[in-house]
Amino acid sequence: APELGENGVEVAVSHVGLCGSDVHLINSDGGYADFTGYAVGKPQICGHEVIGTVTGVGSDVAHLKVGQRAGIGWQCEACHECEWCKNGDEQLCSSVKCTCCEGNIGAFADYMRIADGKFCFAIPDECDSAATAPLLCGGRITRLAAGLYFVVYALYLGYEVMATYQIIPPVCPFGGVCI
Repeated sequence: APELGENGVEVAVSHVGLCGSDVHLINSDGGYADFTGYAVGKPQICGHEVIGTVTGVGSDVAHLKVGQRAGIGWQCEACHECEWCKNGDEQLCSSVKCTCCEGNIGAFADYMRIADGKFCFAIPDECDSAATAPLLCGGRITRLAAGLYFVVYALYLGYEVMATYQIIPPVCPFGGVCI
């Protein structure tokens, strides 16, 4: 693997939430085609609701330590210089990068790296990893059909479904899942 940059973080993935955006990215549908890895000649590796153990930090990362449990959500980078970033609204930055879009490698892997450690957060010990990972989603969580799709797909791939969560029962009985 390439060297971890001064602001980078590497995490050994233990839990990943599954989101409707992952289905759209994998299928290149719903207006997502231009944001996939495929669009830039790379594979599409999803996963943006991540809990794991920090295995590496860049020299400028002070808020995380190797061995610490941490989480990563939808965003993985911003400029930190524009008016939006300076006001704490990094999600509006025109340079924002998403964790598993445009060729960035998501967390459906053993390890993942992000270049901007400010988007990796310490997860308190009191928070259950399987229940917390889906909360790192950047938007509205999956609906019934997507939730059911993910449960079936996860089982098909041989994963053990460790938790499901409900958003608005009974409309979304499957909510999202964490594998």
